[in-house]
Amino acid sequence: AARVAAVEDQLSAGSPASEIGQQVVRLPSTFVGSVRYYQQLYLDAMALPKKFGKPDLFLTFTCNPDWPEIRAALPPQSHWRFHSDIIARVFALKLKALIDDIQSGQIFGPARAYVFRVEWQARGLPHVHMLIILLDKILSGRHIDAVISAELSDAAEDPDLSALVIKHMLHPQCDVNHHHGCRRDKDGKLCDCERKFPKLLCRETTIIPDGYPLYRRRGRFRIVLPGGRIVTDQWVVPHNAYLLKKYRCHINVEACAHF
Repeated sequence: AARVAAVEDQLSAGSPASEIGQQVVRLPSTFVGSVRYYQQLYLDAMALPKKFGKPDLFLTFTCNPDWPEIRAALPPQSHWRFHSDIIARVFALKLKALIDDIQSGQIFGPARAYVFRVEWQARGLPHVHMLIILLDKILSGRHIDAVISAELSDAAEDPDLSALVIKHMLHPQCDVNHHHGCRRDKDGKLCDCERKFPKLLCRETTIIPDGYPLYRRRGRFRIVLPGGRIVTDQWVVPHNAYLLKKYRCHINVEACAHF
């Protein structure tokens, strides 16, 4: 009876039946890369909103191979694709500085907690997805406008910011080039843009329950890309102007839906 109960306990705990009675090596959560390691990270991440509340901001931070720190460290006539060690080191330092801006610099206000995941793109560049829980919850369109912009900048007033938005924060022209990933569904078939571009123009930010806000896109400025294409705010990815000017890379900032 005791043996039957032990088997039932193993099955109820989720152990595969083929492993019961066999010698199995299970590495502890302190072993980086083990199953229990990732399970522990997941449980830790899920515990944050339970203690501190729902996330307020979702941030995507992507490595820029043209960062001067990377270019200066590359051997002559070499390419960053062959030096993942340099890419990883510089990106780790930039990420550390970004976290310091969020925690100590409080660029979004006092932050109660954050959690992030680092991923590597197919072409060899890392990027981070980060959730940020703020002390002062984002509950109004005016608060969103204070930390997030989804508009082209005035080239006459701030040419540097305008150039950075054009270079890093424009969604690909997926309406004319259907080869972009956002135009393919999970089966690889052609579909509408999964990111819902081009966006609607809007005079003020509108909060939509259980969805992304309808960001303010007033259409005040427009640019002409090489080839003659005219682009408006409808193609701008939401971002934070301070972070964009400091880190000079693709850095998407979105308001999470918890309204």
